[in-house]
Amino acid sequence: MESIPRRSQLIFQVDLFQARGRQPSSLEEVSEREKDIRFSSRTRTVTDVFRQMHDVRHNVNTLLEQLPPEIRNTPVCDFLYAFGCVTTMDIVQLVYRPDDPQGLSKDYEFSRSTMRERWNEGRSDALVTLEASPWLTPMPPEVGARTFDVPLDLKRRAKAPSKSGVKTSGRAGAAK
Repeated sequence: MESIPRRSQLIFQVDLFQARGRQPSSLEEVSEREKDIRFSSRTRTVTDVFRQMHDVRHNVNTLLEQLPPEIRNTPVCDFLYAFGCVTTMDIVQLVYRPDDPQGLSKDYEFSRSTMRERWNEGRSDALVTLEASPWLTPMPPEVGARTFDVPLDLKRRAKAPSKSGVKTSGRAGAAK
C-alpha cells in the first residue's frame, strides 16, 4: 500500500495467521497461538494505522472546503491541502482460520497436502467474499478507508442468536 495514494483502491490482504482464535488447551497449542498473534499483530497494526491516516487525509479536504476563502488561501491551508486526499480505499482481509490446530510447524510446513488444503480454504473464502462484494456499497462521506472480513462476519452471524433464540447465518460482510 502506498502511504499517499492518489487514486481509489481496492486491496486484497491475505494473512496466514489469525489474531483471534480459540483458547489453547495444551502447551503446543499455546506456542501455535503465540505465533499466530506475533505474526498477525504487525499486519493488523499497520492496516489500522494506515486506515486511520487515510481517514484523516480524506477529512482534511472536507474541512478545507468548509473554510472561508480568506482562511483557505493561506500557507497553512496550502500545506494541509497537499496532505488531503479525496480517494477512497477498501481493504478486503482474507485470513486463514483453520478449524483444527495446525501445530508448531504451521509457519514452515509446505507439503503438497497442506498447501492444497490451505489453497482450497483460501479459494472458498475468496469466492464468498467476491460474491458478497461489500466494497460496492457507497462509502460514507467522512470515511476514506474501510476494511472488510466477510468470512469472519459470516461466522459471527452464524454464532449470534437471533431474536427468536435460533442461530442465523447471513451472506454479506459488513464494514468495520
